[in-house]
Amino acid sequence: MRLDQHIAANFGFTRNRAQFLIDEKLVKVNGKVTTKNSLQIEEWDIVEIQEDKRTNYVARSALKLDAFLDEIEISIKGKTCVDVWASTGWFTQVLLERWANEVYAIDVWSSQLHEKVKNDSRVISLENCDIRKMERSLIKWKTDIIVVDVSFISLWKILESLISLSEDWTEMILLFKPQFEVWRKNLKKSWVPINDAVIRQYLDKFKKLCKESGLRITKISESKLPGEAWNIEYFIYLRNGLALWEWA
Repeated sequence: MRLDQHIAANFGFTRNRAQFLIDEKLVKVNGKVTTKNSLQIEEWDIVEIQEDKRTNYVARSALKLDAFLDEIEISIKGKTCVDVWASTGWFTQVLLERWANEVYAIDVWSSQLHEKVKNDSRVISLENCDIRKMERSLIKWKTDIIVVDVSFISLWKILESLISLSEDWTEMILLFKPQFEVWRKNLKKSWVPINDAVIRQYLDKFKKLCKESGLRITKISESKLPGEAWNIEYFIYLRNGLALWEWA
């Protein structure tokens, strides 16, 4: 059996996650670090995974938000947070580790949250819930921070709904994923935009929409980790108010 398959079968990770851990040099076979996903594992081989933040998170995407929060240096402690399209809870988990008071994990599907996240008493799971149709009353407390990592839908389609959940002081952190923002004709078959100019064009359009919606863009930064198919993704840090910052 291949090493990545062995890890997926015996350690509870997906195969993609197993490959990420191997690539990050967090896997040892018989006491030696290996970066070969296809290494054949026999019954007598001893496979170990080193304890690390990268192994603790329910998905590698958590590392994206973790790095960006370090970059913008905002405090999550004691705050009410909303995670839109929470999925298995990779962003929720980061917020919990930074001492969020509570996190509303919103997702259009059910039974998505990882048990490690769902079992935390600070998590309020809102399943089968489309943010575009949900009632504001489902969130009992005023929102301090909103984080968003959506797939197969554009941020354009949910921005108004995000604003409806926010207060004057609410901070928003959106992950802009070009593969779901640009028109299909501007994507390669691999779901990668045809060039950087296209990404820039659509990012600028979304910037304009944010400004017209009364949001202030505080920072735009390339994610420290790429997305699917090595797509370059961008974090957008927003607050209510007039746009005072320009992305050069």
